[in-house]
Amino acid sequence: MMLRRSCCARLLTGAAWVFVFGFSLFCAGFAHAQSGAVLSTTTTSDHKKSNQSKLFYYDNAWWAVAFHETRAEWFLWKYDAATSSWTRKNTIQTGVNNWIDVVVDTVTDKLYLYFSRQSQPRFRRYSYVAGAWVRDTGFPVTLSNFPNQDNNNPVSLVKARNGYLWIFRIDNGKLQTRYSMDDGLTWQPIITIKDSLNQTKGTAEAVVFSNGVDNYVGVLYGEVGSSSSRFGFHYHNDNNAATVWTNQSSSLSFFGSERGNNELSAVVDDSSNIYMLVRTFSGGPTNPRNTLYKRDTVGHWNRYIVNTVASNVRWSSPAVAIDRENRRVFVLGTNSITGKGEYKICRMGEEHMLATAPILELFASGTDAFQNLSAPREPLEPAIGFMFTAGDTTTDDTWFRTIPIPENVPVAVQNVVLSDNTVNANAQYDFTIRTIGAGALTTGLGKISLRFPDNTLVPAVINAASVQVDGTPAAVVSSNAATREITITTPVTVADEDTITVTVTAAAGLLNASIAGNYTAE
Repeated sequence: MMLRRSCCARLLTGAAWVFVFGFSLFCAGFAHAQSGAVLSTTTTSDHKKSNQSKLFYYDNAWWAVAFHETRAEWFLWKYDAATSSWTRKNTIQTGVNNWIDVVVDTVTDKLYLYFSRQSQPRFRRYSYVAGAWVRDTGFPVTLSNFPNQDNNNPVSLVKARNGYLWIFRIDNGKLQTRYSMDDGLTWQPIITIKDSLNQTKGTAEAVVFSNGVDNYVGVLYGEVGSSSSRFGFHYHNDNNAATVWTNQSSSLSFFGSERGNNELSAVVDDSSNIYMLVRTFSGGPTNPRNTLYKRDTVGHWNRYIVNTVASNVRWSSPAVAIDRENRRVFVLGTNSITGKGEYKICRMGEEHMLATAPILELFASGTDAFQNLSAPREPLEPAIGFMFTAGDTTTDDTWFRTIPIPENVPVAVQNVVLSDNTVNANAQYDFTIRTIGAGALTTGLGKISLRFPDNTLVPAVINAASVQVDGTPAAVVSSNAATREITITTPVTVADEDTITVTVTAAAGLLNASIAGNYTAE
């Protein structure tokens, strides 16, 4: 059985540390390691679809909503990074059949939650007071005429830049919305953005973006999968009447015979590019099972294959996240064949490389099946890192996973080869690295730092000559056994947009991880 593990590298040019992240190592073994951890054994796997977000970062901490099985209530939970544990905070709703979308406003210190239900959906608003979320007077508000009728296509919530709150759904073949001008206390009547959709059911996802002059609210949707199903996109200028929407759905075209489906998620980067990851319906072998649609800042849509039908990588619960620091896009899903949570990474502008990008493990525990990913909507940075949650449907628990964000990535690690991929082996590591942009290194000044996975033995002292850069032995190599890092002062000059090979020979004395499994850098 082949098991994958990952590590990371970083470069020092001048005085600024910058990280390289995402190359893969392989080792053979006999045990399957765990990726992610249980948020709490008292939780259930009920998250519903990834068009809703159950996560947000506020006041230097991650927060999440999850259902408490024994108490039969939804709670707000707070994460303690020092102990990697969650503490139950506010009770926010009774009853499992509530599909919650969360929006936080860090400027006004407000938290908004929409509870999508088959009947009597509710909206709540909280204020942050003395380190705690306090429910505002007058809430919850019941929106009795805006339910999620089939309980499988939950409503999406968003806050526009003019302060209006919007909710979206597909109901009986109509794309509909309601909005609030007073921070959720009252809601305007239903507006039908588009009627006569190809299917009576579907899922909507909301975004907020700008063209630098005007601000907009956008709604993306996917119809329940069939031979005539489509994806769609409509947007509204904040300055226009609430009933005025522009239809750009014709731009969301297909590669081949694949069609639309009601599984999608979308985010917006700092430049107002929109990214929508979808699961498709049907399609030929070379057609995508998962497609990333991207709308640029001038309104043009492009499409990129993430996984093909023939690849047998069939992601459900698609999700997208943005690494602001390094201008990277994370696309995620739960593999309906293996049950694992997985992801791929690309740099912005290189979305065409996703089809061949390595698949990295996000959630795994033996043969357990994971579903219903939740990802943060906001672009994130190194001080925060990524947080994701998912439902383990085998044990019926909510899981979480943190992924650090490096401080800048001026290089791309293209490949790693081990001379021996068994546990505890004294192996040679060959790293193929390409510099990007400001990634140039000067002889005797530029430094490359490699950090190896957990359970790897890295000697406290390494003979510099046992490490090479493009075949030239290094003159200076330092090592930190505790952090599993080695830092190499480059013996050659490396230009921008150049590819180099860093070789850590067996003479360096590294030993592969002592426990076989799937590793990621922390």
